[in-house]
Order: sequence, then C-alpha cells, then structure tokens
Amino acid sequence: MASASGRLNGYDNQTIFLAGYMSIQWAILGLGALVGVLGVTLWFVSRERYTAPLAVEVQAHNQGLIRQDADSTMPENSSPGMIGTLDDGFVSAHDILISIVDLAARGWLGIWRQGNEWTLHRLHTMPLSGPNSTTDLNADADGDAVVQQSVSVPSQRPLLPTETALLEALFNNADTVTIDGFFAETQAYDEVLTQLQFAADDTGWFTDATHNRWGLIGAGFVALGLVFAGVSLVDGLPTIQWPGLAGAVAAIAAGALVASLARLHRDYTGAGEAARTHLDRYRSWLTGMAAHDLPAEKLTETFNAHIAAALAFGIERDFATVFTRATERLAAWGRPPSLEIAWINGATTPEQCTLLAERFISEGTALAAELGLN
Repeated sequence: MASASGRLNGYDNQTIFLAGYMSIQWAILGLGALVGVLGVTLWFVSRERYTAPLAVEVQAHNQGLIRQDADSTMPENSSPGMIGTLDDGFVSAHDILISIVDLAARGWLGIWRQGNEWTLHRLHTMPLSGPNSTTDLNADADGDAVVQQSVSVPSQRPLLPTETALLEALFNNADTVTIDGFFAETQAYDEVLTQLQFAADDTGWFTDATHNRWGLIGAGFVALGLVFAGVSLVDGLPTIQWPGLAGAVAAIAAGALVASLARLHRDYTGAGEAARTHLDRYRSWLTGMAAHDLPAEKLTETFNAHIAAALAFGIERDFATVFTRATERLAAWGRPPSLEIAWINGATTPEQCTLLAERFISEGTALAAELGLN
C-alpha cells in the first residue's frame, strides 16, 4: 500500500515537475516573442525615419513657388556627391558616381559611352585659365573620343580635396578609364571610398552615439536570447525544448536586426542638423525653379552647376523639364539658346543629358553591386 502510494506520489511529483518545466519553456517563448516584436518594431520605425528623403516644402501643382528661405547653394565645403552621405552618414558607390557626373558637368572630365562600356576622359585644359575657353568631347571617324576646343562657359567652383583625390584615383596618370576598370581596381576604389568617408567624418556632421546605442541594444537582445537557449538546454530536463528554443531564436534575430541599424544611420551633431536644413532649402530652390526665371546667358552655367545635385535628390526629370521649357520659350521669341552639355556624349537636350546621366549612375551602381562594392 505504501509502495503504491509512493508510485502515485512519484507520478504526481513528476507531473508537477514537468508542468513547471513546460511553464518555463512557454514563458521563454513568450518573452522571446516579445523581444522579437520589440526588435522588429524598432527596426521598421527607425529605418523609415532614417531612409526617408530630406523634406521639401513645395506645394503640388505650383512649380515656381519657392520657399522664402530657399537657398541656391550647397552647404559650405560640400558637393552633390555628399548629399547621400549627409542623409545616412556613409559613402557608397552611388555617391562616387554622382561626384563623377558633377566633375564632368563642371568640365573636369567627359563621359563617353562606347559599346557596352562607359569611358571617362580627362580634359587636360581644365582648370580654365579664363572664362572664355572650355572643351568638348567629339567623335572622330572611328567613333573614338577626341577633345576639341568649343564655345565658352563661365568657370566653375574650385575642386574640393576629395574631388582632387577622386580624379587622381580615377585616371592614375592615364587619359581615359572605364568605369568597369575603375571598379575592378578595388584598391583604388577602396582608397577613394576611405578618403570620402574620412572627409564626411571631418565635416563634424555626425556623432558615433548611434553606433554605440543600437549596437548595445542589439547585443543585449542577443545575450538575452543566448540565456533563453541555455535555460532550455540544461541537462537533465525533459526533452520538450522547442518553445524555449523558439523564443531564444526570436530574441537573437531581433538583436541582429536592431544592431544592423548602426550601419543604416548615424546621429547628427548641431552642425549636421544645420547642414541638413541648408540642404533642404537648396532642394526647395531646385524644385521651385521656373523657366521664366532663367536668363538665356545663364542656362548652361545653371544646368551644369546643379544637374548632379538634382540627380542626388531624385528630382532630375523635373529639373530637366524646366530647362527644356526655358529653351523652347527663348526659341519662340527668336532667341534660340545654345546649351553646352557636351560633357556627356550624345546629349543635345536637357532631357537627353539627364537620361544619359541617369543611365550612367544606375548601370555603375549595378556594376558595383555585382562586384560586392559598397
């Protein structure tokens, strides 16, 4: 009788123990799910905030309505190739390609498409010795690019140190280079990327606080997941472990996701916030341009000075449309303007120039991605 009672009591004890253990397993699953939901929520909310384009307050259907505080200049010591960097804190192949377009539009190089390759040609007569000479790219009988003197355009802004470094890395004592060849020379590409990143860091726009914050939060979630896994796999406990392990996996995955935010964005200093505000005003000025505000003698200068920034902002088509309307308007008055955009071969109109530049950037970005470049 006592033996039966012991077996009964043993059975009861085992059942109670199993029930308690499973309660722990389900509790771990619940906590892991909670951490997972929190991590995913943080990632989505922060990613939406960090990847949102810079705001621009221009009313729909009111082209030409410019904010009172709009600004026609970039922030000091910056360039169109730094617009993407100011948005997220990191330099990418896309930013380098924007810089190349900007250098071409300013007369430092020519962009030429031959077959399936994009070729860059250094224009040795730059910088301009005066305001009355520049260069054009034209083709000889074999379709090869040749440099020829052409009509005048006003001189452009001087090179930044990073732009000088980019030109040196691109050509490396040569006259021409293909984009494929530049990206294939990973050492030269990495050096440019590093110099541009150092330049971005030296602007004083960013703080490293975000890296530490998101990294620590992510590491905390991962550590919690490992604790959950350890509790679920303690020797001697029953083998029904999947709820706890599922909770552990959810917490670890959430930690990795949150930690990835450190690569997505960096926090701004006061100077960085001021630069973003300045850039917002500049974008407002670009989007508020109107054809009737563009004098004939300034068409070439204005288009070439701002096309790269329009591409960086993603507003290049509207930007080109304004210049097309301006040329049509002047032609209707019997004053057809001469828009000098020979820095990209094959372009004779603002739309053609913009589409070719878009193609150059998109194909170059795709090639960099294929090669595993940033």
